[in-house]
Amino acid sequence: MSEAGETLAAARIQAAGFRALEPFPGRVNLRWLIECTECGEQQRLRPDHKLKPCEHKQRERQQRAAEAAEKQFLDALLAVRTRTLGTKNLRALEAHPGVEGALWWVECKYCGRKWHMREDKLKACPHKGTGDEGAPPSQPKPTPKGSAKVERPAGGEETTT
Repeated sequence: MSEAGETLAAARIQAAGFRALEPFPGRVNLRWLIECTECGEQQRLRPDHKLKPCEHKQRERQQRAAEAAEKQFLDALLAVRTRTLGTKNLRALEAHPGVEGALWWVECKYCGRKWHMREDKLKACPHKGTGDEGAPPSQPKPTPKGSAKVERPAGGEETTT
């Protein structure tokens, strides 16, 4: 076909928002490999009639893939943070904030203390709370070794116990 046919086909492709990826095939009724200038989707189309603009299916697929990857990341993050809560004897009082470093309401399983804690820096409670039935019994304070109590009875004699 003439140079005019090639010019007309190139103009139609450009008007529809595409660019050619290969040389003109010689006739306008042959399929031509083109690419959307906005989303990059490649197609083989014939420029012999009016071309419809790209529907950006490639961009939609990329968007869905990005959303799926983000959801997978947040699910993995939630699983890690939930395991960490268990190892620190904490329970969540609200849903995970969904953002790394955000404040998260947690509660100690033993003493019931509630506080905001950064979700990426979870620490065990120092048990300064009010206490609850499930709390472990407090350990008696150890007596220092080598110190014997000296009692002085009213009679004046010293006895050691």
